[in-house]
Amino acid sequence: VGTGIPGFTRVRVTGPDGLPAAPGTPGRIEARTRGRILTYLGAREQYERQLDGEWWQMGDMGYRNRLGALYLIDREIDRIDSVHSNLEVEDTLMDRLEELREVVIVPGADREPVPVVCVRGERPLDPERWRQATADLPAMAEPRQWRFEELPMTATWKVKRVEITRMLAAGVRA
Repeated sequence: VGTGIPGFTRVRVTGPDGLPAAPGTPGRIEARTRGRILTYLGAREQYERQLDGEWWQMGDMGYRNRLGALYLIDREIDRIDSVHSNLEVEDTLMDRLEELREVVIVPGADREPVPVVCVRGERPLDPERWRQATADLPAMAEPRQWRFEELPMTATWKVKRVEITRMLAAGVRA
């Protein structure tokens, strides 16, 4: 992610106690900036819970290296205990399997990682290629293959991970 903008934005990573985390230690990413939002539409109380004085809890998890560079791990709401970083696993899979158009790791019913994959041309995912690509990754449930058009998206084309988790829990098959 990088560093804050000197004179405009400061970024820190805090532990569960709210104190700055040591370099290399994952925690909650917080920002102090003049460019911060003023509230969430219709959710003022939620926004206020994320404030710590002038610091705002962004909802992201990450760590800083010893030089101060910031590394994003995941959104707080998307964290799965058995996976260091869903985003890192997804990036690795996209690099290893060129047939993937999208892959999203979401928590299943027992908080196990569930990969939801979209394959280019809607071809079936090759189970052997998947097995080879995931051999050195954290254990995951069997991949669920969905059509790309069936993924719930925001207006800015971000995958709605919480919605996918809800759909899987409800037994919705895309």
